Amino acid sequence: YIKETVFFLTRMENGYSIGYRVLTNGTLFALFDPDLNEVAKFGDYPIDEGMKDGEMRATSFFGGAMAVRDNSFFFASHRFGYMVRYDISDHGEVTKTWNRWFTNPKCTFENNNLRFALENESGFYRLAIGKKYVYVTFSGVPMEEMFKQKNEYACVPRTLVVFDWNGNVKGKFNLNNSISALCLDSKEEYLYVRHNEPDVSLWRYKVSDILEHL
Repeated sequence: YIKETVFFLTRMENGYSIGYRVLTNGTLFALFDPDLNEVAKFGDYPIDEGMKDGEMRATSFFGGAMAVRDNSFFFASHRFGYMVRYDISDHGEVTKTWNRWFTNPKCTFENNNLRFALENESGFYRLAIGKKYVYVTFSGVPMEEMFKQKNEYACVPRTLVVFDWNGNVKGKFNLNNSISALCLDSKEEYLYVRHNEPDVSLWRYKVSDILEHL
């Protein structure tokens, strides 16, 4: 018997919360009501080739960035370029608004296990949701770079990609240094970014400048 286990529980404006399921038999997320009672499971595998229906498995290879704004939930996968948006009603109804593939994963199945090829390009790392745009860091660096450079941070993104709420790319902005975290201020005038190199530092970028130079 396996109890439900989730992490990164995030709460929406209507009081519902979403958690990423550590073990799953077909859905990645669990929805909880304001009293934290589970009311639904949702979120199909982005890659389902070779998956056996109903089989319980770990979901670490499907992990990624999660963020909410109002009653919308955004998820962007870490190991490949996939993003999805779900809307949650005040009655706990889940609607997949859209999902997008921005890069195609390179992977195989061996002994019914998903394995990513070294040339597979890393995906999204961090999300910040504005009223009009979604700001996300994107790597696009092949996983093999970690081994070539002997540096586990080789794939950490340097690129900021801006999407609209419908998942359409508005443009890209190169921040030159690797980005480990980001957030918007309450007025959405500035984007705060934590860079890792040459030293760990906090930078502030004017959102209007970023949008102008996409």
